[in-house]
Amino acid sequence: DRPPTNTDKALSLLPYLFPLLDSLPYANSLLANHPDNPAAQLLAAAYFAYQSVPLSGFLAFLSLSFLSGVPRINRLVRYNMLQAMYLDVALFVPGVFALLVGGASQLTGQAIPVELVASTNTALFATTLAAILYSSISSVAGQEPDKIPFVSKIVKDRMPSVEMFKDWLDEQKSSMDDNDKNGNGLK
Repeated sequence: DRPPTNTDKALSLLPYLFPLLDSLPYANSLLANHPDNPAAQLLAAAYFAYQSVPLSGFLAFLSLSFLSGVPRINRLVRYNMLQAMYLDVALFVPGVFALLVGGASQLTGQAIPVELVASTNTALFATTLAAILYSSISSVAGQEPDKIPFVSKIVKDRMPSVEMFKDWLDEQKSSMDDNDKNGNGLK
């Protein structure tokens, strides 16, 4: 792969809009406490635009998944596409946990303190935002943001390389040559 150009570096930041927008519900208490903040207003507007498109999260996931496998796209951009996808998937786990705890709370009649919910949500949003900021700074510097625990390892393990494509093509060619030698080729 070639070194990333400035355009590649800028493009590598765009996939992080996906987990950022999906993490905004966890920032509800932060945004509600600062309604006059221009950043909060911008995030709220972006979130409502994102949510107004039916299946926007699913479409973003499919797009990033497909594009991350296109070898013509610079490796840094593809790496960030995969990492943004996995950061977004990681947001699914606390969401499911919250549903289970909320359901158990209703069944037992035990209320979960509002402060606990707000602080947990804020911590989750802050963690996601920190991962996005780290990834963005690394990407602008032209480096793969490969230090996010768990997520970066998964991305590295699934990141297709040019060598992988070359090996696959060689295997296909070898298989076709074997078929031709055995008389099983196309005629």
